[in-house]
Amino acid sequence: MSRSIYFSCAPSGTGNGANMGMQTVDFAIYNILEKVKSSTNIFLTTTWPAYSNNPEILELKERDNFPTKFSYGLYQYENLEPGNAVFFWGDFQWGFDYQVQSAYRLKKNILKETNFNDSELKRIIENRFLLKNFFEKRSESLEIFSYGTTLFQNRLYDFLDTEYFDNLKWLIGKSGFIKFRDPYSANFCSEVKNDFQTSFQGVDAALLSTKDELLSLPLGGNEFINAFEGQIGYYFGRSSSAYPKYQVTRFVKKIQKELNKKLVRIPWAYFSSGLFTDTMDRYFKFFRVDQVSYKDSLFLAGDILKGMAKCSLIITDTYHIAINGINLGIPVLMIPEFRTSQKRDANMGYVESWRDKRVLLYQSNSLSDLLVLPDLLIHSSYRENKIQILKKILEDSRSLEILYEPILRRAQYDRNLIENLLNTF
Repeated sequence: MSRSIYFSCAPSGTGNGANMGMQTVDFAIYNILEKVKSSTNIFLTTTWPAYSNNPEILELKERDNFPTKFSYGLYQYENLEPGNAVFFWGDFQWGFDYQVQSAYRLKKNILKETNFNDSELKRIIENRFLLKNFFEKRSESLEIFSYGTTLFQNRLYDFLDTEYFDNLKWLIGKSGFIKFRDPYSANFCSEVKNDFQTSFQGVDAALLSTKDELLSLPLGGNEFINAFEGQIGYYFGRSSSAYPKYQVTRFVKKIQKELNKKLVRIPWAYFSSGLFTDTMDRYFKFFRVDQVSYKDSLFLAGDILKGMAKCSLIITDTYHIAINGINLGIPVLMIPEFRTSQKRDANMGYVESWRDKRVLLYQSNSLSDLLVLPDLLIHSSYRENKIQILKKILEDSRSLEILYEPILRRAQYDRNLIENLLNTF
């Protein structure tokens, strides 16, 4: 009997509108599978179609400048046979609140343009997001794996929804190989599995790519790359609803002056569908922050990554820029501006978003020296301390190696585990 593994990837866009951060997550799968010699059938699927008003998004698409191809069918789990496996991968998030929001977006932005009737729509949303009837067979011969995924926070009354919670516990308990990217989810997994000795924490799936692999992507214009040589690459966009902050802008300008370098904008939004839009550029102009200009009409994803690799420092508020900067071996200063607290956040107990994945990434991997909390920038001693840390890192390359070594070594270790798993499946 032929065996199959269905890689169930996190949601992301396609084509020129794709989020390059998610593309690098998918690229990690491609690079791992290139080294896998198993005769098992591999199917790459995404958990739901990208947010687009184009009905053709449901068709097979090729990622922009990335070799990975995915199927965007809505019924990817309905034909699972005994002996098959599902491998949840990347930003797949099991938190109840997140799934409800995602189901709403799917209904609003995608399914309204299809011919699904109400009962079919309800079944698709429940199967896909709320874990209700997710695996109708619950076959003991169906293998489940998960890497780089997360739970975020579940509320107390979510756990009282036995249909949801029983499915969640079954999913985690049934998984033969499971590692979460955040400590909250890893701890929850230990409780469900009643196993407090095994480590269930991994790293973000995008970290499983190597620097050489990222720099192997196709290039477009060399003019773009050369602008970053030895300069400070910056991109602010993840917290577009929260910016601007006066202190953040002045702090970035002070870093530039202290290091005697110019700023170069990383055009991350070029591969975005609108969420990641640069919000700081206008304020840098207002404060007369010196920047390097370049012609940004002729470049590919490989150019962005190679340009980042030429920077002496990267400053950002965006998670996947930090991930790729770490992979490329460049110091990345994270300034995670938090959005204004919402009623939903307050009810869930994380006002100011304590579960923010950017903060978790830095705090969980001993990178707090490179984490800047915007509210503390009003204190001159805090600003000065962070700048002195940056100077030390830039003057002594070994200090950055020491900072990055644990997370990169764990990524390589986990990658070897996954390759061995797939080779023996």
